[in-house]
Amino acid sequence: DVRQGGRGSDRAEAGGGVFSLGENPAGIGRVPGSKRLMSAVVEGSPFSLRVYRSHESAEQAVAYYEKTFDARGWMRVARPAPNMEARAFLDPGGSMVVVSAAKDPDSEDTLVSFGELGIPTDRPR
Repeated sequence: DVRQGGRGSDRAEAGGGVFSLGENPAGIGRVPGSKRLMSAVVEGSPFSLRVYRSHESAEQAVAYYEKTFDARGWMRVARPAPNMEARAFLDPGGSMVVVSAAKDPDSEDTLVSFGELGIPTDRPR
């Protein structure tokens, strides 16, 4: 069962802009000032994908997550891809987060994706 935005395709307005309802990564948040475009969570599993629009550059957006995960003791396991800022982070328990950011070709904004690739809790670690 996959839900988008927490309530199907519902959208809400706040502060003069439209954003997608849904959830941010637990305890991590999103790039300050960004707007959520999508939140998809696979119910009953440790997998999710979130997409945000930010006025920050791709480099600044990824740097936000580097600082956040470095402070939590997560290990960086991937380097940037050409023409895109991308990082993968691995926590000591084996869960992985992949963050990527690139300029939106249709605007001056940056699109930031945040994917959680966890270990199902019913499997031994």
